[in-house]
Formats: sequence, structure tokens, C-alpha cells
Amino acid sequence: MSTERAGTSPKRRGWKIFIAAGVMTLAVSTGIGFPFISEITSVGAGFFAKQLCSEVFVAGRDPVRVVDTDLRYFFPRVLMLIAWWKVDREAGVTRASFLGIGARVARYRDDAGCSLDPMDQPMHDSSKKAAVNSPAPLKGVSNQMVAAPSPWVAAPATNERLNALIDQGFAEANDEAASQRHTRAIVVVHNGRLLAERYAEGFDASSRFPGWSIAKSFTHALVGVLVGDGRIKLDGAVDLSEWQGDDRRAISWDQLLRMKSGLAFDETYAKPLSDINAMLWLVPDAGQFAAAKPATSAPGATWRYTSGTSNIITKAIRGVLGEGEHADFPRRALFDRIGMTSALMERDGRGNLVGSSFVYATALDYAKFGWLYAMDGIWDGTRILPAGWVRHAMQPTEGSNRRYGAHFWLNSLAEEGEHFNGAPPAMLHASGFGGQWITFLPAERLVIV
Repeated sequence: MSTERAGTSPKRRGWKIFIAAGVMTLAVSTGIGFPFISEITSVGAGFFAKQLCSEVFVAGRDPVRVVDTDLRYFFPRVLMLIAWWKVDREAGVTRASFLGIGARVARYRDDAGCSLDPMDQPMHDSSKKAAVNSPAPLKGVSNQMVAAPSPWVAAPATNERLNALIDQGFAEANDEAASQRHTRAIVVVHNGRLLAERYAEGFDASSRFPGWSIAKSFTHALVGVLVGDGRIKLDGAVDLSEWQGDDRRAISWDQLLRMKSGLAFDETYAKPLSDINAMLWLVPDAGQFAAAKPATSAPGATWRYTSGTSNIITKAIRGVLGEGEHADFPRRALFDRIGMTSALMERDGRGNLVGSSFVYATALDYAKFGWLYAMDGIWDGTRILPAGWVRHAMQPTEGSNRRYGAHFWLNSLAEEGEHFNGAPPAMLHASGFGGQWITFLPAERLVIV
């Protein structure tokens, strides 16, 4: 298969070198060392390579379009001017750097999705090529996946107000990129009817979309399956070897689901070397990184939203299941049971599910996940989640100002925390930082993606 490449063109090479030289000069003059710059650029290049890999090999998108319409919004213009990237379709590999600094490699591994190579592995190393299976078809999802069973009757809405709102959801108020919605899909399901399903140009029912922190809510469902099977107890302590010698050994599954572990974690995305960025883009084992953090308060004493918590959960799930069951657990326990045939939870370089951030699915399959929770965990007459599990997600967590339940956001009664003015408080939201939402009202049997 052909190799695609983009980056430093002859016309722009001079400007890129000039800019890079300026950055280096500024770093030296301000006392910032090269190792520090290299580590920062490794974070950026890691994000670039990983997301490009997932969008090309998991979502089946054109790499040039991904760079021009997605990645450029996450980086300052000066960095995009010196960005270099390459897609090797035959090997299932993407590479990225900023004028050679912080070079990173991401690899596609079928049902494991894409993950980053360790930073100390050379970019030219092809020793892992034989372990990479054939890349996903560029369409993203097969016709068989698109035709997966749906629990709803297709009944497009005739309500003019709803249709006007759908139109508004795809409209852009102005030409300023920072304030545009860039809506790519909207799905509305109500009372067993698929009222709306619309896509932006270039996307359709077969398109896989990144969910980012929607993965946290998927993680809640996976824990629910284990609770229902009696393999873990919600109020039981999480068994991790890292915690056996101190007070962290008392942290329970429920405290993790409610973000009340008491562990230190910096969730600041704007800081290149914060915990969240190091966990996702630098280290090979996300769960181990988060579990190693020290306690800053007693378990259950404080609420603080941290993505590291979700990866501690998926690390602990791997310990409960063992290697034999762990690899296909999301598909076997959840996705296949509710027809989410496009859904994929990606794994890190150590094979751990990245329960905080890396999930892909079609818009309709995200709606199926919402419908499972809207129906109290029952799918086509079969209970998938234990009785009361949806109520567990909806119960406000103390200390969150009623904004957060258990790995779901709530529509708080507190005015300063309310997400949707005028909407009922009994709402759940699975949301991602790129503007992805699954919103549902169980009492109304309503799901909006």
C-alpha cells in the first residue's frame, strides 16, 4: 500500500528553520534547557501522531483532511508551521515531530486501536512491523456494522421546532474558527423512535467519531457488569499492589467512580507537562502512572475530576479479569450485547484500556449506549447492567456541587453548575473535551447525541 507524507515543503523549509531557530534562541536566552523543550514537544508530537493514527486507521479518514480540519485547532500556528508528519498505510504507522524535535510514533493494532511507541524507541525502528496486522478499511465501518440491529423505529420528526434546532446545530454563527461549532453528527431518539439523524458533509452513518471522555461513562458500564456478576463489590477496596503499603489501600471502587480517591493529579490541559498530558502522551502505562500518585486527602474526603482515576479503574479491571478475559472485555461484556459493533476502546502501550479518553464509535452506536442507560440498563428485555446502576450514576457526588454523579455529569440544581437552563435536573451527560455529548433523560426516554 502507498505511503503518504506531508510536512516541510521546499517553499516553506526556510521559514520553518527560521522559526525553529528563533524558538531555540528564545529558550536559551530565557534559561530553558533543550531537554525540557524536547519533553514538551514530545507531548505535542505524541498527541499529533496518536490522533492522526486513530483518525486514519480507526475512523478511516483522509490524513491531510485530519491535519487541516482537526489537529490545527489544538496547536498554535507557529507549531503547525514546523510540524512534520507521515502516514505509512502498509505498516499501520504514523510519525510526527516538530522540525525533528520530540519525534513520536503511533501504531495501529486492530482491536486495540492506536497507541504510542515508547519515546526511547527510534523512529526508524521497524522491529514491531510484523506485530501490526492489516489496517482498518478506510471507510471505517463495514456495511455489516452499519446494519447492526437498532432498537428504535425510524420515524423522522415532523416537529418544525425540533427540525429548526437541528438546523441550528449545524449552522455557524460567524467565520471565526474559534467560535464555530463544527458539528459533525446529531442523533435524537425519543420513546423508541429515531427522530433525527443528520451528518455534516464528509460524514455519514458509517463514520466513527472520537468520544474522548465519553470513555469514562463506558468505564462506568464495565464496572457495572462486574458488579452485576458479583466479581467486585462497589464499596469494596480496589486491590492494587502499589497501594498495599499505605492508606491508599482503602480506596473503594465507588470512590474511584465518584472521583473521590484523594490522589494528586493535575488535569490542566494547557500545561504541556501536567499529569493529564504526561499520562496520555508520554508514559506507556496510563493506569500505572495514575495509581502511583500520592494521596493528598483521605479516600472519600474530597471530590476532584481527574482522568487518571478512570485509568486506575481499567488497570484494576485488568487485575480482576486476568489476561485471558481482559483483551476483549468491552466488546464481550457491553458492545456486542447492545449492537455497538463499531465501538472500540483503545489501549495504551502496555495493553491497558484507556478508560479516560480513547473511544471511537458511530453516532448511532453512541446513541445505543445512551439508550441502555435511558432504559435502566435493560436491552431488548435482557438486563445488561445491575438493577439500580443507572440510579448510581445519577446520584450526585458529595462535594461536586451536584454537578457530578458516578463517571457521568449531571444537570445540577445548583444554578452555578447547571449545564442546561430550563431542562429537567434528572439528566445524565457523557461528554468529551472536543465537544462530544451523549445526553439522556431516563424519565423521558430521550437520548441526544
